[in-house]
Amino acid sequence: MKLFTYAFIGLSLTTLPLTSHADAAKQRTINTGYTNAEAVSVDPKTEITYISVVGQMNGVDGDGFIAKLEPGASEPTKFLSGLNGPKGSQIKDGKLYLVEVDKILIIDLKTKETKSVNLPQAAFPLDLALDSKGNIFVTDPPKNSIYKITNGTVSTLIENKKLSYPNGIEAMPNGDLLVASWGEVTNENTWETSEPGRIIHVNATGHIIDRTEPLANFDGLETAADGYVATGFNDGKLYHYNADNRKVSTIKKYQEGLADIAFGKGVTYTVNFNNSEVGIEVSK
Repeated sequence: MKLFTYAFIGLSLTTLPLTSHADAAKQRTINTGYTNAEAVSVDPKTEITYISVVGQMNGVDGDGFIAKLEPGASEPTKFLSGLNGPKGSQIKDGKLYLVEVDKILIIDLKTKETKSVNLPQAAFPLDLALDSKGNIFVTDPPKNSIYKITNGTVSTLIENKKLSYPNGIEAMPNGDLLVASWGEVTNENTWETSEPGRIIHVNATGHIIDRTEPLANFDGLETAADGYVATGFNDGKLYHYNADNRKVSTIKKYQEGLADIAFGKGVTYTVNFNNSEVGIEVSK
């Protein structure tokens, strides 16, 4: 969802390392008290962290909002209220690109001026990514689709059951897309799966060129300095994907409900959907 550097990732790790006292001193958790915090993004210019808070999961009700966490602050504050189920986000050039229940919002972080692009064909848009050309790509899990927005015009890039409820998404440097899927859903109300999700490589023309084995019910997906990281929602694990050799390794274990992750300058932020806690880990 966002383009930041994961400074302390250990690619060769396949098991969870023990946490020392020194490591623990660099970690803290903020209990926000919010309802259903879903996504997190960091502004690379200001290092302010923005948190998408869905509110009650009942559609167009205006109880969602964006919170912001200033560097070093002990708790976040509300930045923009009255939103409808805000979810995945990405920051680029001082603007926050945000998924709502039926549209994409583009919010100026200085003025809060907001523009929108409607997604009339979407069932449940969830995450987005921006490529170097300014195209916006949006995942829609129930429709097994990815939409492409170019200059405000929406088209379906791909609709394919092999996307397995596409959730997190990132644009790759070559213009392709990487998708973290939830899995083979057997109950659309509970999102129960018969098979967990995969990391899926989709090329720029909307064709699937590679899928990993089933791994986890994936939620967020991030670009790191040396690959990509995906959050396993139900198992609370953080996974690393190497795009060169297509290998996946487990980096770390968090609590169940791990929804998203973002990287600042030497700081990693996580958000847990189940308890709306924000984790902060300093790596320098």
